[in-house]
Amino acid sequence: VLTGKVSAAECVRPSTASENLFIIPTFAINGGLQGDSSSTRNYYAFVDTVFPGVGDFDYVIFDTSPAFGDFEKGIANSADVIVPVLKLDQFSADGFQTLIENLVTTTKEIRCPDLLEKISFVILNQQDKRMKFQTVFAENFIRNFNDTQFLTVPTDTAFVKAQILKKGLQDKLLNARKETLAAIDEILREMMK
Repeated sequence: VLTGKVSAAECVRPSTASENLFIIPTFAINGGLQGDSSSTRNYYAFVDTVFPGVGDFDYVIFDTSPAFGDFEKGIANSADVIVPVLKLDQFSADGFQTLIENLVTTTKEIRCPDLLEKISFVILNQQDKRMKFQTVFAENFIRNFNDTQFLTVPTDTAFVKAQILKKGLQDKLLNARKETLAAIDEILREMMK
């Protein structure tokens, strides 16, 4: 798709996990896909090649790696919203700070609109309220970025079951916690704003 050999519409496949979810399959990011993006340095490839082929969809979600190479710069540039997902640990907090620095640098480098403004909220994933250090860490982390909205998703074994069974988290078979489903609903509401 990125090289123009086929259109995105030709690659879209229905997911077995949900009737309203479609995917564009890909090979490993650290394979040719990453290399192709880096060799062309085309930060508008996604706008030019992917989006015209997926015009019938309400939302297009890119799940990127934590790295921030040319591939991720192109996605950030084409996105309407950037939603960082972090675990509640120092490594992720450092990664979030690095992401912010990368977004500022990329904004200057490719002369695009301010990429920081695309972060409307941050998801803090796998929160376990039984672990006191996580609660304290979350409070301190949020305090450092007080102008950013944070949403938390609790630790729940239903996530692992959903992946194994290829079911949506809302499937009654998975017995997801009410707190988890409420957190997911809140994230969906924020994404649809």
